[in-house]
Amino acid sequence: NTYYPGWEANLNGKPIPVYMADSLVKGVVIPSEGEYDLVMEYKPRFFTAGLVITALTFTISIIFFYIKWKNLKLS
Repeated sequence: NTYYPGWEANLNGKPIPVYMADSLVKGVVIPSEGEYDLVMEYKPRFFTAGLVITALTFTISIIFFYIKWKNLKLS
């Protein structure tokens, strides 16, 4: 998988850094002995910001159209 900012890794429930390996892919450092539970998640921060902006815009639009509809109904 290609490295891109936003990747998070947890090794046995503890966060560990994700590095760019071979100038293209992502990599993590894992001790050589034993069994481990590695979880990698992609959480881009711009996705969260976009989701919040979309939700606010939708809410404001609903309020605006409700007010317009209410004013038309009273006229």
